[in-house]
Amino acid sequence: MKIAGAKESDIKLFRDKLITFRKKKKITSEELSKHMRVARSTISRWENNKTTPSETQIRAISKYLKVRVDEISNLSLGAPASEIKYSENIKFVKNFISAENSLNMTDQSKSLIELATQLSEKISSCNLIINALLSSLPFMLYIKNTDLKYAFANEHFMKGFSLDKDFSILNKTDHDFFPKNEYAINEMQDKQVLISGKSILSEEGFIPGSRKQKWGLISKVPIYDSAGNIEGIMGYFIDITSFKEKELLEA
Repeated sequence: MKIAGAKESDIKLFRDKLITFRKKKKITSEELSKHMRVARSTISRWENNKTTPSETQIRAISKYLKVRVDEISNLSLGAPASEIKYSENIKFVKNFISAENSLNMTDQSKSLIELATQLSEKISSCNLIINALLSSLPFMLYIKNTDLKYAFANEHFMKGFSLDKDFSILNKTDHDFFPKNEYAINEMQDKQVLISGKSILSEEGFIPGSRKQKWGLISKVPIYDSAGNIEGIMGYFIDITSFKEKELLEA
């Protein structure tokens, strides 16, 4: 069954067909990685069934390869869920202007439609670029809302906690997968940043959830909306275990 606006766990990439189309069109994995703004190794993991790209990424691949999205995945031909609200807004503007100017649409009205359409396309492109960049960062990163529920976690974060690629982290909390004696530490730091509005930057310590097996530089920064209100938090851990172990041996 073809699906639109699917959960990550429902998405299936037809990897054999992707590879076939890519090679048929003489597009190398390196060229695809550059277009998608991800590492070449990420393309390899997608094609070797180790990870699955997001819905937005799959639709971008189909567009680049000039094939229907339902030929390389179980997604429908409709727009991804993240883009539906934008297309609905554009449709509303078009219908409104058409109703007001059904007999004689002015140049100003036409310009408004064109501007709104261009804005929608740019927002969709920005979403793709941001998701690709965050997913390819070489350290553990997550984003939470003010209720400390996860809105996003990159691939390194998922691997760091041995979470299956199909695991949906959306709206989960630290309680769902952190060791019981460690989730409180991470949660306490996050609350501190949300309440104070002050960042924690490159604080050395054990990476939360690693059962004191990995050292890291821990950073937590508040995320603000356009009005200056805190609407979430971004946390990231840079693994320095090898450097720390060497430092301890030399001490």
